[in-house]
Amino acid sequence: MDNNNYHSINNNNMRPITELDSDTTDFKSPELNKKFNSAQSFFKENKNDPSKPLLRRTDDVDDEGGYSFCCCTPFSETFRIFVLIFSCLLTYGSYYSYDNPAALIEYFKQHLCHNDTFNYLALYSVYSWPNTIQPFIGGWIIDSYLGVGKAAVVFSGLVLLGTAIVATAGSLYSIFPADSYVPFYIAIFGRFVFGLGGESLSVAQSTMTGKWFRGHDGFLQIATAFAITLSFSRIGSATNFVVETPVAKKYGFTWALWVSVLLCLASFCVSITLSYMDRLGEKANVVVGITNNGSKKDNNNDDSDDDDGENKGESINCSSVMQAFKLRECLIYVICVTFYVPVFVFIQVAAEFFMKKYDATEDDASLYVAIPYSVSAIASPFLGFILDKVGFSIHFVILACVSLCSIHLSFAFTDLDPTYGMVWMGVTYAICAASLWPMVALIVPLDNLGSAYGLMTALQNLGLAVAPLSIAPILGKTATIDQYNTLEIVFSIISGVAVVCSLFLFLIDKTCYQSILSSSARDVKTIQAGRLKHLSPYSALEKGLDALLSPNTDHLLKAEEIAKLKVRMKTRSQSFSAI
Repeated sequence: MDNNNYHSINNNNMRPITELDSDTTDFKSPELNKKFNSAQSFFKENKNDPSKPLLRRTDDVDDEGGYSFCCCTPFSETFRIFVLIFSCLLTYGSYYSYDNPAALIEYFKQHLCHNDTFNYLALYSVYSWPNTIQPFIGGWIIDSYLGVGKAAVVFSGLVLLGTAIVATAGSLYSIFPADSYVPFYIAIFGRFVFGLGGESLSVAQSTMTGKWFRGHDGFLQIATAFAITLSFSRIGSATNFVVETPVAKKYGFTWALWVSVLLCLASFCVSITLSYMDRLGEKANVVVGITNNGSKKDNNNDDSDDDDGENKGESINCSSVMQAFKLRECLIYVICVTFYVPVFVFIQVAAEFFMKKYDATEDDASLYVAIPYSVSAIASPFLGFILDKVGFSIHFVILACVSLCSIHLSFAFTDLDPTYGMVWMGVTYAICAASLWPMVALIVPLDNLGSAYGLMTALQNLGLAVAPLSIAPILGKTATIDQYNTLEIVFSIISGVAVVCSLFLFLIDKTCYQSILSSSARDVKTIQAGRLKHLSPYSALEKGLDALLSPNTDHLLKAEEIAKLKVRMKTRSQSFSAI
């Protein structure tokens, strides 16, 4: 075939026959820091040169000193550990401040809510209502415009501002008359602003963790990383219940609120540092960033790629939405909502429940409520490590949902010491969180990960916004033990829905998706390694993990690609000759 015919075929956007996942993506060589329209253009330019692999190897690093941070570079395991530490601290202030109304329930009711249970629960609902939409928008902003680092700074700033407004309301209650609702409305506005950033900040944390640890084969892998971030977040919540009540008793309600502001300020400073570290990783091509038009970052693109980049920027919105609304993803969202509502909404009213049913004092009730957070903080890293080594994520989710349902039934129909139930709730929560959230990173492409986590968080907050307003009529203004038992039955039913959905997800994954969610850890790693080389899960499992991680694999895949390309070009040449 002469060169004219060859270029004629190439100009018709001929692409080689390649095995892809369900989504078509541009072919990119991290080693060359350059994007190609297809594997064909990569092979054409590099002439099947084995010295230019598809994937970056750890020993192929130039000028590492230009990306150093605290005596380490983005290519090192130490740098990832720093990323994980700062990711944990990123949401510490947010989680600490979120449960201020629960830890200081008597103070909030007396000074801001006029002893009205509906007004008190509105402080949680007004936080959750904007987050029925905001996290998805925040995830889309992360994927399309700001990137996860800059977005984390913006969302952390909103958390700081909202917490400061609530603290201001707590400072003004003594100035206004006792029957004035002005401090209450100021607190409501502060919780609204706090909500604009709070859950979106959690989306940024999840995206950052998935970005740096997805497919990572070092000591810290993705489930362990997610479990550790969960652990630190829940340490913030547990610390709130332990610290806020004594501070309020000794120094007053106002000072207790301003302690939360100081912690949110510390988290804001952490977000700036984390954004800088993420930027270093993008410059070193260890992780992939985004440009202002929503396409993958690529500083060395040819002019011929500009139009393609513009098209991707225009279509990324639709792509992100479609990736987030597939069947498995939707089932995960439903499980998330129906699991988290019986946990978090119960914790919002648990202190009063324990005081009435078990005659606990206010301090003892606060300690009971802090138990699930403390236990999950301790258990999460170990459970995440086990999940990384064992796999079978969906099996752990089913176990957690069944356990949660049984816990609420025990609260409704037995007088068992609440310590046992709250400890087991902490373990159950840790099991679900360590297995459920990493599942999204396993099945959603990295480009759409922020949108998927955003939608998941948005739907979770929709449930957390509707649930408090729905249970308020059940409890009334003066809730009785019988009313609380009725509420526990409602929580059991919601948990039962989570059990049914998790079983259905298991069947769907087993029959239609090569069982990645119910596979062993080694099979999951094999599928992830295959994705990096554009292989379907079936083909990746057929080749095996050792073959995919072999240094010669890139050269072999290129050889296979060229052989397929030659066959296709020969077929087209015969077609043209016939014409």
